[in-house]
Amino acid sequence: MLYRAIMESWPLFLGMLLLMISNGLMVTLVTLRATDLGFTQTEITFMQAAYPLAAIFGCIVAPKIVAAVGHIRSFGALASLCSISALVHMVTADPFSWAAMRALAGFCFPGLYVVAESWLNGRANNQTRAALLSVYFITQTGGAALGQLLLYLPDSRGILLFVIVSVLISLSLVPMLLSARQNQTFEEPARLGVRELFRISPLGLSVGFLNGLSQGAFYVGLGLFGVALGLSGDRIGLLVAAGTLGGMLAQFPLGALSDRIDRRLVIAGAAILAFLASLAVAFISQLSDAGITAGGWLFAAVGLVGAFMLPLYSLGVTHCNDRLHRRRWLRPPVRWCW
Repeated sequence: MLYRAIMESWPLFLGMLLLMISNGLMVTLVTLRATDLGFTQTEITFMQAAYPLAAIFGCIVAPKIVAAVGHIRSFGALASLCSISALVHMVTADPFSWAAMRALAGFCFPGLYVVAESWLNGRANNQTRAALLSVYFITQTGGAALGQLLLYLPDSRGILLFVIVSVLISLSLVPMLLSARQNQTFEEPARLGVRELFRISPLGLSVGFLNGLSQGAFYVGLGLFGVALGLSGDRIGLLVAAGTLGGMLAQFPLGALSDRIDRRLVIAGAAILAFLASLAVAFISQLSDAGITAGGWLFAAVGLVGAFMLPLYSLGVTHCNDRLHRRRWLRPPVRWCW
């Protein structure tokens, strides 16, 4: 059953892989290029914060767009806007326009996730949902890690990598648009107040919210953290890739484990281990500041943080969907688009 659902969804996984390679590259690339242009850390932080702030608005608007014009048109239009946002960075060099482009990308990506995850939810049930979502998030995190490796490409003028981002976003359209069914319907999810959703699944909502904050700090903060340690651009990309690959490798085992035992125990265990790994990163960075060579220990510790922190999102979403299904609140289950 799981194998069949995975095979039926391969165009989605391929499209999302290309999309996440571009998005993963873009997050670190913007920080590095902004540093080269002389942006302050405060300006970089506020510029990168425009992405999640706009994503909140996108989460509200995107389902309405998909319900109005359908999956195919929505995916094509939103991906095209993401491609444009990458190209604008090539012709401007100020924090305000860059923040506007990060906000545009932040608005569009939730819509792309709505299309992808509504398709995926239609093929899942309570016995396969965590494992199938884990494959989906493996694709996402694996793509983001591959994007970091593109920072090794020589790009003296700072143009090539932005072009690659735009090309990859455009290519992500091909498998999705050629395989999507023209008559695929979209049922806009029922609306629940935050209080009601918290009453139904306090753990699922809390994990989703707090993990969203953690992931934002993780991906944006790692770039600034690497700059503060004096790492080169490619080494910073490798540092982000280490954390992302850790999350990718742990997604399926933790998801499959949570299908077999109480999901709450898996969530609690992963959260505790992620906290301990974060303390290890702080300790190792102090050794580096003291002139002691940390070597690969820093990359290993960041990988452990990603391994136990990144899967928490899919585990929290699955726990919430289980509760909603059990109470027959939503059909299909709630679509998370952070």
